[in-house]
Amino acid sequence: MPKVEVTLEELQNDADWAQVFADESWGNVDKTIHVVPPGSDVSDCVFYRSDVANIIAAVNGENDEDEWLGLFQLKDGRYVIASGGCDYTGWD
Repeated sequence: MPKVEVTLEELQNDADWAQVFADESWGNVDKTIHVVPPGSDVSDCVFYRSDVANIIAAVNGENDEDEWLGLFQLKDGRYVIASGGCDYTGWD
């Protein structure tokens, strides 16, 4: 069973997940999307936390330790892996 440490409501309201999705920026975050496999016809349109329909797996990170990491299904049917970490230099 996949690990899910955040609800949809928490995802929408959490400042850390806002950084992971680059909905806010307290450091070196952006909306860069990497389509896999490269060159496929999958949409690379920008998305936001509000576009998440389902959390398949997600773990909350810890500053200066583990990254925030999740697998999500968007309302448009795409699947997204999102990750981010925060250390003393800020978010990446």
